[in-house]
Amino acid sequence: MRILTARFVVPVTTPVIERGALLLRDGHIRALGSLETIAGTAPTGTPIEDLGDAALLPGFVNPHTHLELTAYHGVLPRAPLWEWFNTLLPSRLTPGAADRELASLRRGAQMSLDAGVTLIGDISRCGITASALGESPIRRICFVELISGASAPPSNIAELESMSADTEQSHGGDRCVIGVTPHAPYTVTPTDLRASVQLATRRRCPLTMHLLETIEERDWLHGRPGFLATFLRDRGLTCADHQPDSPSALLKAAGFDEFPALFAHVNYDDAETTSLIAKAGSSVVYCPRAHAWFGHEGHPWRALLQAGVNVCVGTDSLASNDSLSILDELRFLAMRHPDVNAGELLSMGTSRSAHALGVAPFAGRLEPGAWADVCAIPCVAKSTNQVVDEIIRGAAQPARTWVAGADVSMPDGL
Repeated sequence: MRILTARFVVPVTTPVIERGALLLRDGHIRALGSLETIAGTAPTGTPIEDLGDAALLPGFVNPHTHLELTAYHGVLPRAPLWEWFNTLLPSRLTPGAADRELASLRRGAQMSLDAGVTLIGDISRCGITASALGESPIRRICFVELISGASAPPSNIAELESMSADTEQSHGGDRCVIGVTPHAPYTVTPTDLRASVQLATRRRCPLTMHLLETIEERDWLHGRPGFLATFLRDRGLTCADHQPDSPSALLKAAGFDEFPALFAHVNYDDAETTSLIAKAGSSVVYCPRAHAWFGHEGHPWRALLQAGVNVCVGTDSLASNDSLSILDELRFLAMRHPDVNAGELLSMGTSRSAHALGVAPFAGRLEPGAWADVCAIPCVAKSTNQVVDEIIRGAAQPARTWVAGADVSMPDGL
């Protein structure tokens, strides 16, 4: 049992506490309130660590990343997605690429922790995140990715089911949950897509999918032949002959109208799709800096929020970004949208993201019963009503990070 205290405690889902404190025990938050109250009710001799002029807040949650691509940080030029793919894919086939990606995956996990991120939703083709991060303290939802007809497994639903089950048995645990991800509507057949939803339903596991990421995908999903249809045919992908009539029709046929999934990007939305996503209780993860990297048009995240969709923020990979920091993403949004409430933005990197990954009671907030996953950011705000604004619009970076109550910071923190 121990107490963490600082000038401010920012629970996210309840008001900021001045001179607040957290009582931690067995990897969970047991109580929070003023230091006077918490110290007065804790057993005599409970150690107290005072962080001074800092804000304690829940660890950030990154619901969409590809840590295995950390190896390509600074290597690929900014370009539209399809050009970027054509540069990335040959790089992944060079000698030693697999070993480089494995090492960089571990490096990406530590970079995330250093940025105050304590939970990630990571996508890998064969589930290597689960095995590679076996010694890492970071919490992770490891999504195993299906591409129908791919040259390497999983290339069909049977392989996805087998690989995800084996990965769960070998590496699943308190900090590692195995999810599934049909890559995208244009790389997974309608049959495999529906079977993926059924698999996630049976296993009660998270499911994520890239959706409406490009203009070309939007056109293809609306039944308009063009670039993407040619792209699929040229590569012999099995979806070439399965062009849908509309995004909402495809989602409904797959069962997404009754399954709360996490859709990555949704850069180009329409009213029918928004309605279906909202009614199903699904979430959308927006990756602001990657969105800008690929040169997309403005994202409809504010319209999605107004329609009742749970919108959260992710980083995508370091192959199309400058950091794995969710705080950097939120500050990027704040800079571009100065009228948006800082509290709303903070929730998009904490409580909303935890909800999107299906762990809302335990992550993304500071409250009794939640995981003791916390970060500390230097803060000199004059009052509680200035704290969140300083965090979102300031420059200070997380200096300390705890997962399950254990300090996982690099040695040069607070």
